[in-house]
Amino acid sequence: MNVKHGAYLLLFLTINLMLEYALAIDIFAEVQKDSMAGIKQALTENPKIINSRGPGEQTPLMHAVLQGKVKAVKYLLKKGADVTIGEKDGYTRKLYHIINNIIKRLYF
Repeated sequence: MNVKHGAYLLLFLTINLMLEYALAIDIFAEVQKDSMAGIKQALTENPKIINSRGPGEQTPLMHAVLQGKVKAVKYLLKKGADVTIGEKDGYTRKLYHIINNIIKRLYF
C-alpha cells in the first residue's frame, strides 16, 4: 500500500468513527435525564461507551454520581462501569461518596 492509499484509508476510518459517535445516543444526556431506557439503548448500540469520557472528562458513572442520578448509578454499576476512573480533577466515585457522606453528617 502506498502513502496515498494509506492516507485515504485513515481518512475513511476517521470519518467512519466520527459518524458512529455522531449517530450514537448521547449517554451523558440520558444519564442527566436519569432515563434507564435511553442508557440501555446507548449501551446496546455501543457497549464501549460505558467508560467513555464526556463533559469534564467524566465517565457516565461519575456524571451520574455528581448529578445524583441514583437509578443511573445503580444500572451503570450493574453493567460493569469502572469505579476507578476519575474525572478531570482526579475524583473517583469512591472519593466523591466519602466526601458526600462527610458533608451530610456535618451539615444535615
